[in-house]
Amino acid sequence: MSLFNSYVAMDLETTGLDPARDRLIEIGLVKVEGGRVIQTYQSLVRPHQRLPVKIRRLTGLEDDLLAGAPEISEILPEILKFIDGENILGHNVVFDCRFIESVADCRMIGAIYDTFELSRIVLPGASGYRLGELCKMLGVEMPVSHRALEDAMAAHLLCEALINRLRVMDVKKLSFLAAFLTRAASSWGPVVQSLATGSAWNNFTTKTSKSENFYTEHNWMPSVEGEKGFVEPDRVKEFLGQGSALSRALPGYEVRQQQIDMAGEVAAAMNEDKLLLVEAGTGIGKSMAYLMPAVLWASSGGSRVVVSTRTINLQEQLWAKDIPLLLDTLGLDIPVALAKGRQNYICLRKWNALLSERNWTPLEAFFLARILVWLADTSQGDRVELNIKGPEQEFWLSICGDSESCAGARCHWYAGECYVGRARRRSEAARLIITNHALLFADVKAENRVLPAYGPLILDEAHHLDDAATEQLSTVVSRNDMKRWLNTVGKLLTRLLDTVPPSNAGRWQDNLNAARDERILVRQASDLFFGLLYGALAPGSGGEGTKITRRLKGEMLHDASNMPLGEFGNLLFRIRSLLELVRELHEIILSWLVLDNVWETRAEETEKIIAAGEGLIADIEFNFSCSDNNYVYWAEAAGEQDNPLISLHSTPVRVDQEIYNSLFKDYKPVVMTSATLTVNGEFKHYMEGIGLVMAEQDRLCLKLVDSPFRYEEQSLLCVVRGVPQQGESPEKDYVGALVNVLKDLIAAAGGRTLVLFTSHRVLKETYRKMKLMLEEQDVCLLGHNIDGGRWRLVEEFKNTERAVLFGASSFWEGVDIPGASLSCVVIVKLPFQSPSVPVIEARLEQLESMGINSFYQYSLPQAVIRFKQGFGRLIRTEKDRGAVVVLDGRLLSKRYGRLFFNSLPLKNHFRGDSDMVARKVDSWLKHSPDNLNAFDI
Repeated sequence: MSLFNSYVAMDLETTGLDPARDRLIEIGLVKVEGGRVIQTYQSLVRPHQRLPVKIRRLTGLEDDLLAGAPEISEILPEILKFIDGENILGHNVVFDCRFIESVADCRMIGAIYDTFELSRIVLPGASGYRLGELCKMLGVEMPVSHRALEDAMAAHLLCEALINRLRVMDVKKLSFLAAFLTRAASSWGPVVQSLATGSAWNNFTTKTSKSENFYTEHNWMPSVEGEKGFVEPDRVKEFLGQGSALSRALPGYEVRQQQIDMAGEVAAAMNEDKLLLVEAGTGIGKSMAYLMPAVLWASSGGSRVVVSTRTINLQEQLWAKDIPLLLDTLGLDIPVALAKGRQNYICLRKWNALLSERNWTPLEAFFLARILVWLADTSQGDRVELNIKGPEQEFWLSICGDSESCAGARCHWYAGECYVGRARRRSEAARLIITNHALLFADVKAENRVLPAYGPLILDEAHHLDDAATEQLSTVVSRNDMKRWLNTVGKLLTRLLDTVPPSNAGRWQDNLNAARDERILVRQASDLFFGLLYGALAPGSGGEGTKITRRLKGEMLHDASNMPLGEFGNLLFRIRSLLELVRELHEIILSWLVLDNVWETRAEETEKIIAAGEGLIADIEFNFSCSDNNYVYWAEAAGEQDNPLISLHSTPVRVDQEIYNSLFKDYKPVVMTSATLTVNGEFKHYMEGIGLVMAEQDRLCLKLVDSPFRYEEQSLLCVVRGVPQQGESPEKDYVGALVNVLKDLIAAAGGRTLVLFTSHRVLKETYRKMKLMLEEQDVCLLGHNIDGGRWRLVEEFKNTERAVLFGASSFWEGVDIPGASLSCVVIVKLPFQSPSVPVIEARLEQLESMGINSFYQYSLPQAVIRFKQGFGRLIRTEKDRGAVVVLDGRLLSKRYGRLFFNSLPLKNHFRGDSDMVARKVDSWLKHSPDNLNAFDI
């Protein structure tokens, strides 16, 4: 029976995700024939258990209402009769079907069509695939969400909207899409095939009208470097002051003197080739304070300006929001480019080569189906337009650009359609480039062959500069890298099998057969080496959760009995043997190339594979030999135990000299800014870490710009006495003490609390003990990597009343939750970095070997900066108000506690036992600020 003739759209509401433990609470069914709804069914179900608070809020259902609902056994015959023999459609409907099968103890016989799966195909760039989000995106009416009948009806309407999108797709692309989905064993394959005509394999092209018209539309020409620019400081102040064009363009615009002061400092630094450090307090609008002078400089004919950030979020904000607003307001028209690494763009040569192979795995075929749909719309070829996760990220590496395999001008796509080439030309034409720290240091590593020449450099999120340099100057090689290279070799050898040799047939076939056999031996040697290496990484040797690290030292490798030294040597031998055979094939191809250019592509392919293999050998040998004392080495395993990602790492112990030489040594202006650069009001620690202490002192300008927020009125800082230190008592007792303090603080704040942990293990244990406790208080607890990832949890926290969010390391910065959703931030422990982290351990050792106290020189300043970041999660606007509570008594008992206090933007704090602090927080949040009886430190 065809899907479009008849199906039943189904949705269930349940108490949870486990059919063995959780219960059905509502079912909705919609029978569709010929596109028309002909019958519906809906019933509540008595679950015989209390509803979790999250489910109550999600569905609006209450225990009292369900108490009078029928038992599942009473309505199951009606349900089974309704869906008997029918195709089943729904959103994430596989879950619903398995739940029904578990309840009814039977198997469904109809085909299953998942609109979640279909939406991932048709809308590869959607930000999310929740039913409500998709319906809103496509204009599908959905008056109520998370009720079974309404969701089943929405799934039916969503399906029709998605199918209508497919109907207008190019016929050949549609046929190819059907072939992909059939290979992926997707139930949507036959449905798509029924919409298509013609052959899936002939006359297929990835060209689109958008890509062909791109240059005509943009008309960008290469930029000619201008003379030294100049920014008039008074003009900057004029553009940011009262009555300016910016104030007229932005409703509610408020003049901030701090912003004007910072913009003036940036302009002066650019004019005078200074090295400017600005710690810009939250709320001053620092991005506009540096973008204004940058835009004016570029528009005056000055040399190209580069603005670099650490995070993609800020990069996208500058690109999509701040710069367009600024240029429009100022009436300026200068070319601006967003510069990213090659791996962010699809390589059309790789894409077309992959299409011709046709031996994709089901998961790979599904991914390629999504790429096919995306390519019909994209003009940039940028992966940021895609929503890809999990294994798809590995598949992306097989089709994205990279310097190793790029054929350059020899590539068929290079002259016009290459997305990497276009991005490069846009950067060359631009007067202002927005990039990220990773690409900035990739440019350094490639001897300035990545970015075009530039003048002024502005570094936002500059507190991560040394981290970015460390990452880019590191070498990582993993078992997945080996697998990827071997897969590339295997695909090449398969293609060469179809080659008819014009000469040297016997030698050609012998080497080809030997290479295929040797490739199998390399894979076996790789699996053995990395498998034994994983066995040597004893759980608990470093890291938490599913991540294990172990530092490697040269002398340790030879002394440790469980290190796979013999297997390491065998792996290198096997790779070299395979490379030698590929070289033999390459030499034969070169001899053919002399007589016929048709062999040029095969010669390029073998050359690239040889170069990649040699690089792989060099990286493995360097990372496992541990021979350079200026580097630190370690092995790491992450992910699930049955399929861990195993990798070898090396990184420089110090990067300060490299940063100085590459960014500060030349006489050009550099601006560094962040909300967290100083410790106790001084830049000394930051300057030492990035090599600025080597710069000429008359080039340095240091500026502290205070936040416009009234922290003494808007925030309360409390320190709880009496909480035991982690490690001083059994962890069970420590977690128990945390639970006792947290439950009172959460009650005082009415939920609305972000709890920052330094240990994910402690987070999970505390979550486990508090989940049911908070449920009974009608508080929804969300745990990092328990209930979801960072951004999903932040959004859920913002949209959920009386919610509590437990966050680990990534929540200490970059999380923005303004307004009433957040009233209390709890810092469980001072954020000292673990000395067991290999890079940290090596840096501490080096300082101690130089006779320097590593705690005061490195560990303490790093912790203070991290502490400032955690504190900064609370007050995000001038209307926010709340409390920060610290549970680490070392803030009071240790002499260094004063450094933490002095680095915060308020002078008073309240200290007391847990009861006193909970009462204080409760009183302070309910009433206007009073006399805190605090200690002025």
